[in-house]
Amino acid sequence: MSASSNKSTLNQRLFLGTLLVLTVFGMIALFLQYQFLRRTMIANTLETAGALLYETEAVREYVHRTLRPRMYAMVPDETFVPDAMSSTVVSRAVTNRFRTRFSEFVFRRVSLNPRNPANRADPAEEPIFDRFAADPDRDFWQGRITWEGNVFLAAALPN
Repeated sequence: MSASSNKSTLNQRLFLGTLLVLTVFGMIALFLQYQFLRRTMIANTLETAGALLYETEAVREYVHRTLRPRMYAMVPDETFVPDAMSSTVVSRAVTNRFRTRFSEFVFRRVSLNPRNPANRADPAEEPIFDRFAADPDRDFWQGRITWEGNVFLAAALPN
């Protein structure tokens, strides 16, 4: 074997070894970046969901404590005007308008014993009630749930 043939084989091995090392480190770097971006996206989504949930609750509280008493003062005979006095109707209208623009968000105000059967918590949501019952001081929950066959990031407030 000639010296140039040995040198050529050595160069090929060095090149392939370097390529393998760079590929492995590149894959590791991509995996770490993916994990970082995934965690960041989940944290941002949960933060946004929590903020929207608190905003919806603020609308409900405003209707209940401010708008409804003013309407009772203005409307004769204790007439109840749902579009202006029902915190549920107003907050549902607000979230429905939001949902037309951001359809990937799902808002549900559910209960274990609702007046309206459509507002009954389904089996995926019931464990969240158990968490609040187990920890009465807890005022917020966020995490993942499987609902209607899809995994959702969820945020919840106790009733």
